[in-house]
This record gives sequence, structure tokens and C-alpha cells, in this order.
Amino acid sequence: MRQDKRRNKGVILSLEQDTATGSLEVVGSVKEGDRVRIDRISPVAPVLEADILASIPDDKFSLSDTVDDDKIDRKASLEVCRAALTEFPEEPRFHAQLGRLLEVLEKPASAILSYERALELEPNYPVVLHKLASLRFFGPEELRDLEIARDFYRRAAELEFDAAMPVIGSMSRDAS
Repeated sequence: MRQDKRRNKGVILSLEQDTATGSLEVVGSVKEGDRVRIDRISPVAPVLEADILASIPDDKFSLSDTVDDDKIDRKASLEVCRAALTEFPEEPRFHAQLGRLLEVLEKPASAILSYERALELEPNYPVVLHKLASLRFFGPEELRDLEIARDFYRRAAELEFDAAMPVIGSMSRDAS
């Protein structure tokens, strides 16, 4: 039986296969010592240089201060994002950071692929849902898909990502 201990913002979790024992901070209303199923313990990866150089504004999974698009060091960020993904290929925030960087580099098709991988790993990733929706709604004509965009905006809004709300309202008005 595999046992692993990880530190998650000061909380120690003991993992045994698909169950985890955690403190009240982690599991909320469950009593301490109770066993619960946890699909993903985040963050898996420590703060890396990719977080510092390419952290996405409004990203709830961000572990460092965010960097505006116009302030990104494109070459250095691309290098550290790829290095982070080599070391932690299952970490959704690094896929999201790479997607955002590819978007800044005006490579929307590649950005979509990175964002989609981030969503495979973390289906409830609000900023990624919003960025995918924006690329599918406002991106190059060959990448547009209004139904997919509408679904991504709706999912981001359900996760209380505020930037999705006005776009959903605009799409609803345009549809009527």
C-alpha cells in the first residue's frame, strides 16, 4: 500500500490509495480523522519560476503575484513553462500558464490545446474556461465555435468567474 505525505498550505494529508485523512481546514464539515475521497490535491507542484514569470491574472490556482500580458518576458517565460511541464506534466496551472503565453505570442490554436489539457486535469478551472471561451468566441475565424464558447462562459460563470458574466449577457441579447 502506497503512503505519501504532502504539505498543502500548512496542512498535512496522509494518502492511501484513493482516500485521504486531513484536518478540518481541508475537508470542512468532516470531523478530523474521517476518511474522505479527494479527486485532486492542489497544488501538486511547488512554486516554480514559471509561476513568477507567467502567472495568470485572476487565476485562483496561482501561487504568486500575477503578471500582465504586456509585462511578460516571452522568451524566458516560454522556457520556464516548458521546464515546469517537463518536471510536473500533470500540473494544470503550468498548462494554463503555457496556454496564456502562447496566446500572448499569437498562437491561438496552440493556446487552445494547452488550455484544454489544463481542463482535462482540472475541469473546474475558471480562468481557463474563460480564456478558452474567449478564444472560441473572439479568436480567429477558423477556431471559432459559438456553442462551445457559450458553454465555457457558462461554466466559468457558474464558478463565479466575474469576467464571464457580461459576455454571457451580451451573447444572450445577441441571440434574441
